[in-house]
Amino acid sequence: MGLRRARIAAALWGGFLFLLTSWPNPPSITAGGFPLDKLTHFLLYAVEAFLLSRAIAWPGRRALTGWRVVAVIGTMALWGALDEVHQEWIPGRGMDSADFAADVAGATVGAVLAAGMSKKDEPKVSAEG
Repeated sequence: MGLRRARIAAALWGGFLFLLTSWPNPPSITAGGFPLDKLTHFLLYAVEAFLLSRAIAWPGRRALTGWRVVAVIGTMALWGALDEVHQEWIPGRGMDSADFAADVAGATVGAVLAAGMSKKDEPKVSAEG
């Protein structure tokens, strides 16, 4: 994925996340005890972390991959915390620490997955030249 397209995708998905969390009185879905809302948080933040990680990738800078993962997880944790506070003012919504935990868990998986894929995408350098 080109860097420009990755940045556009991350921005669009981020906007989509903001719109979703700004939706007043969302419908409630009964899943028979399964925490469907937590799974949804996990998946939405995993996608954003993946896209964000690809958007700030620096080809050829393999040594910075670990720091990029940490930066993306930290950014998404801050985003998740601010999002939970933001939801306190939306009718029918409220802050939930379990939602925040699902956000951070999803962001961690998304960032690590993106890092693993970026390592696979980079050309291998052999001793033979």
